[in-house]
Amino acid sequence: MTEETRMQLPSTFEFPFPPYNIQEEFMKNLYFVLENKKLGIFESPTGTGKSLSIICGAIKWLKDHQKFEHEQLQQSMAQLQSQKEQLSSSTTDWLVSQSKEIEVTQQLHLLRLQAAKIEEYNKKIEDIKKFKQSNVQKNWRKPNSTADKKSDEVATEDENLDEDDLLPETVTINDELEEPKEEDTDTKYEPIKIYICSRTHSQLAQFVGEIIKSPYGENVRVTSLASRQSYCINPAVQQLKNMSLMNERCLDLQKKQKNTTKIDEDKRAVKKSKGCSNSCPYFRQAGIENLRNVALSNVLDVEDLVRCGRDLQVLKAYHQCNA
Repeated sequence: MTEETRMQLPSTFEFPFPPYNIQEEFMKNLYFVLENKKLGIFESPTGTGKSLSIICGAIKWLKDHQKFEHEQLQQSMAQLQSQKEQLSSSTTDWLVSQSKEIEVTQQLHLLRLQAAKIEEYNKKIEDIKKFKQSNVQKNWRKPNSTADKKSDEVATEDENLDEDDLLPETVTINDELEEPKEEDTDTKYEPIKIYICSRTHSQLAQFVGEIIKSPYGENVRVTSLASRQSYCINPAVQQLKNMSLMNERCLDLQKKQKNTTKIDEDKRAVKKSKGCSNSCPYFRQAGIENLRNVALSNVLDVEDLVRCGRDLQVLKAYHQCNA
């Protein structure tokens, strides 16, 4: 993005109340840093509303940038389309015109692919908004007896095991929930994300509360990230306490949930039934998608998400891999 195509600093910012000068200056400088891809170090006295200034300044830039990016894309496609039509009707130097038209067509094709990715992403967001407006939330259910029974079986099975016995031999800490499809990296639109980091979850929870109170509380997507230690609701994993053991046990339960094959007496591959007695009862794709929709259609902190996970009978840690 060149200097000529950069966005100008806004004269006003949405704020819960008329901002003080120090808050307005904070937001303007933050906006400038983000737009110009700079590194900014800010400080402000206690009680001057730093959190709200960060929220309103950063989200203002994010929404302006998304709108500006869309306008630039549409403008570029229109210019290339016009240029292509001119080259098609050109009567001078046919060979050069054809060569140039092919180049322009390729550029236009790439921009249209990008526009299609954005349109598909926006449709997904609209579906999530419809989810929020629907009555799906009434289907959130309390832990049912079947799931509880499975969890109790896992917990009972582990009660008499030492911590060393809980470490699976074939699972490593770097194993992922599932391998991403190769086409995902090429066809999926990746929007700009803002990461807010802090020393404690309580500080992040306070920040989430400020987002809710801000003018953007109803039209922004926020999800709180945390480890299994914070999000796991499976008693078989919770009881381990040690973070490494929790990770290993969780991954082991996921492995047991997946379909596997075995060889029968005639040396034929036989598919095992999905889900064994000591697999994770909260590892369900439908539940993961529901929790993802809940998390992306509401501004929730860690405690809220754990509560939703219990209602939907799914672990928030699984949702983090799919959000």
